[in-house]
Amino acid sequence: MRFFFIDLENVRSNGLEGVLSLEADDQVLVFYSENANNLTIPTLENINNSKATVKFINTNFVGSNAMDFQIVSLLGAMIERHKQGFFSIISHDNGFKSALTFCERYFSDYPISVGKFDNIISAIAYDLKHPIKGSAEGGSGAIKKKKKGGSGASKQVERDDKAVITGRKEAHADSQATASSQNDAGQEQADRLGAQEQTGAAPEKKEGRSRRRRRSKSSDTENSASKAQNTAETVSAGPDMQYIYDYLKDMLSVKTIDVYASKIHEALLVANTKDELHKFFKNKCGEDEGEALFKLLHGDFENMKRKARK
Repeated sequence: MRFFFIDLENVRSNGLEGVLSLEADDQVLVFYSENANNLTIPTLENINNSKATVKFINTNFVGSNAMDFQIVSLLGAMIERHKQGFFSIISHDNGFKSALTFCERYFSDYPISVGKFDNIISAIAYDLKHPIKGSAEGGSGAIKKKKKGGSGASKQVERDDKAVITGRKEAHADSQATASSQNDAGQEQADRLGAQEQTGAAPEKKEGRSRRRRRSKSSDTENSASKAQNTAETVSAGPDMQYIYDYLKDMLSVKTIDVYASKIHEALLVANTKDELHKFFKNKCGEDEGEALFKLLHGDFENMKRKARK
């Protein structure tokens, strides 16, 4: 497992270079503030498509090096919680080196590796060249921490218990689904028998099968009509925004377009010139994102504006 602590004030979007190369058990913690809360659209695309878990942490405390202190605090907490793995701070600030050295010495009985890098891709390269030796299982670190208070062992037991409970819940859900299916089948058979008793008809198998087939066809027809109606309703729910998806579909993912579609539509409604469009995006989305959105749209501004105002 690998952990990446992003100092967004220091590295901006460049620090997230390599996020697409991460695995499902990796975690990226992006620390941002009022002074650093913008990412470029390509970076947002990469975050959306990454297998890793990405969390954004707002460091809304004012003061010198406030973000740095919070990064280091969470770094130590995550090492103590997981007791193994690769922990890297993504920043150009060399002030982190003393904190990393301290963590390396203090947690020397854990199979961990710590370091500071300019971006995620350089951290990955280092991790591949310097694999961590040893394992947390049966390591001296787990024994020593248990003697100090046993908190590490209790947390591990708690996580294991949660995994067992989750497995039981999933098995119970499967059992309920099977039982529900069987109950539905039984109810359907009971309904047919009740209908036969009311009409006095004999329960002939061939006729029963024929009736079931006819009902199935009717049901299929109704379902098809329902699906067609739902599709029509979905398409007609926001026709004024479809032109944005058509224009950007080859440049951005649907997820990213979802994030910006309403702002783009609003910008095209209020802006009469490219300069006004540029100012609108920068005011609403910030310098980096605003500039990126403007570059995507300014080439076909007049045509997009006409479509927005239809």
